[in-house]
Amino acid sequence: MAPQPAHIKRDESFRDAISTVDKEGKRVWVYPKKPSGKFTRWRQWVGYALLTLLFVGPFLRIGGEPVLMINILERRFVFFGQTFWPQDFLIFVMGFIAFIVFVALFTVAFGRLFCGWACPQTVFMEQVFRRIEYAIEGDWKQQQALNKGPLTNDKLIKKTTKHVLFFAISFLIGNTFLAYIIGSDELLRIIREPASQHAGGLIAALWANQRRPALAGMVLNSPWLDMQGGRLVRGLGTSVIKRVGARTPARVIPRTIEGHYGRSLHADHHGEWVFNTDWKPLDSFPVTFGWLRAIRLGHDELHTGLEVGCPVLVLSSAGTRWPQQMGDEAHGYDIVLEVPQIRQWATAIGSHVTYVAIEGARHDVVLSRAEPRAVAYAEIDRWHATYVG
Repeated sequence: MAPQPAHIKRDESFRDAISTVDKEGKRVWVYPKKPSGKFTRWRQWVGYALLTLLFVGPFLRIGGEPVLMINILERRFVFFGQTFWPQDFLIFVMGFIAFIVFVALFTVAFGRLFCGWACPQTVFMEQVFRRIEYAIEGDWKQQQALNKGPLTNDKLIKKTTKHVLFFAISFLIGNTFLAYIIGSDELLRIIREPASQHAGGLIAALWANQRRPALAGMVLNSPWLDMQGGRLVRGLGTSVIKRVGARTPARVIPRTIEGHYGRSLHADHHGEWVFNTDWKPLDSFPVTFGWLRAIRLGHDELHTGLEVGCPVLVLSSAGTRWPQQMGDEAHGYDIVLEVPQIRQWATAIGSHVTYVAIEGARHDVVLSRAEPRAVAYAEIDRWHATYVG
């Protein structure tokens, strides 16, 4: 290349400033023009296919297992229906290294193709959020004019609509990724579970710890000792519950309740018991953020250790299931709480705790079918004769 003539000075002042920031330090907005053409249409269809795969993925099953689940908190990994545990770490690492090598080689050969057509950021930006922006605010000239114009009702409606849709889609995307971590069944259960029906055991333990009455003994029937779900769900969910519950305690949490548990008990449906559904609704009472915040604060207190001052018997079912329809699992397992959590935290109630898991029992152990119910009462009699009577 020939040297540049001495009388021509090269202007490199552009290196002293960022093109998207003006001299006052304010952001200079970039308004991309709405693309069109054959390849744009092809890229849209590829993007829609990838988005469909993303949102449908948590619900796809192979042999009853998810196609993909990366449950880091529980150390359970499922790939194409095959479950890997920590003892399978070597196999998992080899597969992961092979995947990384594939990604590296693919990026070297087709890097720009990936970035423009399959990169998650590109797909979400170009095929979701930017298309919403084009639909509501128009092409780049209309967007620019709208932003520079005064705040009118039309501008307020467009901006509000856009950001509400952005938030709703982001919430959906976040829950979809959560489903890949904890599983779709667990996520749906958390949304649907009737939490208000099983706080009595927790309340009784906290009351006894605070008041220290002269109790001869205490029997807790499947007490609610921790929030259901994995550690990630409990951590993030509790943070939201405590913040919202402190500000708007009467706000009702929207849920979908299938009512399998209540119908498994009532004689008018699939059970053998008659009870007032005004006092114990089949689909549970409405749950507010303030109530659930109080429950989580109670859990925090229990997890630090209580002392109720008397012998305690904790009863529960022997296992937990999350049935999608009424069947034997609804009658022979706890379909409301996670039994491992009851077992884990039972000894935090006091210094003298007996825990018994009843095979074939329902969530409400003493409302189980005849055989496990008889076992439960026998355990109560044995415990009473040993520690109370």
